[in-house]
Amino acid sequence: MPEFEAVSKETLGTTVYNRIRQAILNGDFRPGDKVKIREIAGQMAVSGTPVRDALLQLVMERALEMPSPREIRVPHLSGAELAEIRLLRVTLEGMAAEAAAARATPQDIARLEELNDTILTAFAEGDAHLALSHNRAFHSHLYRLSGMEVAAEILDRLWLRMAPLIASWASYAEADDFVRHHYPVIDALKRGDGPAARQAIADDIVASGIKIDDIPD
Repeated sequence: MPEFEAVSKETLGTTVYNRIRQAILNGDFRPGDKVKIREIAGQMAVSGTPVRDALLQLVMERALEMPSPREIRVPHLSGAELAEIRLLRVTLEGMAAEAAAARATPQDIARLEELNDTILTAFAEGDAHLALSHNRAFHSHLYRLSGMEVAAEILDRLWLRMAPLIASWASYAEADDFVRHHYPVIDALKRGDGPAARQAIADDIVASGIKIDDIPD
């Protein structure tokens, strides 16, 4: 039997945090959902302490909110918050896409094409949840190709805040809503055309089916 290293408290806490964070990014939570410490701890077979610590960290990152000491829930973004996040994404993802055009290898571009295809396949199979996950992966892969680590970290947090709202929208979106602007991004990367890549990803973000005017301030 192989020997396994003991799992430290720090490792356990990080694992719990990463799993909850990934669940938010994957669209497993929707705006207004209550997040229950005991339920998550039971599913993960851990005590409530690392779950509580992870949730408090996510509250600090504004991915969750704590309206009272006994309640943690997924926040509703206001129209003003969504508009600001969208502006930041257009700016930062646009800069990253432009930088990526000068760095992307054929293998990098092939990975983006593969992710785009999996979005279409997921929709064809009626799995909007999986499509959402692959769409997130497409954007993450693209902005990480830029080599702009600080921008990528900021964008990760913006996606964390938007993910529940995007998940709500994805339940009635169509495949074309996700992929139609991805093709110009990929074509721009193949040509090494940074400004075109920047414009294409900006068009993708702005053309999202989430209507700011429909969200109360």
